[in-house]
Amino acid sequence: MSLERTDELARPPLSAQTLGTIRRMLVARLAPEILNPFDRTPEKEALLRRTIEAILEDPELDLEPAPGLVAAVEAVVCGLGPLQPLVEDIEVGDILVNAPDAIFVERSGRLEPTTIRLASARELIEIAERIAALAGRELSVAHPIVDARMPDGSRVNAVIPP
Repeated sequence: MSLERTDELARPPLSAQTLGTIRRMLVARLAPEILNPFDRTPEKEALLRRTIEAILEDPELDLEPAPGLVAAVEAVVCGLGPLQPLVEDIEVGDILVNAPDAIFVERSGRLEPTTIRLASARELIEIAERIAALAGRELSVAHPIVDARMPDGSRVNAVIPP
């Protein structure tokens, strides 16, 4: 596996407000288990994508169709943002995020850097909080350490600075 591998998933060209609206619409239309990025089946994935497509066509959002927009919205709104392709990669054993610009994976017993970069420390914390919530835990200043098992059996360890 080449270290030059591109794991990058395009970020949707949408405002945080629009993404928040899309997230609320999805939560209103779908059961929580459909939105869980760690427990996706082909059927759940198809339903999620159809629902996102329908939401993106909503005239109130006034969005222009763009290639890859459904996948990018899915990753940001329902998944783990730019980390989602790593979660879905069957060759990846571990994902280590040390900073927004220091993301590594273990593939075939070897630790290697990725091309993925998070936009900010805030995005990193938001993803970590989402992962903790999916594990039924809280990651916050009051609870800065999470060591939990995800519904699919994978482990998560997260620590945020004081």
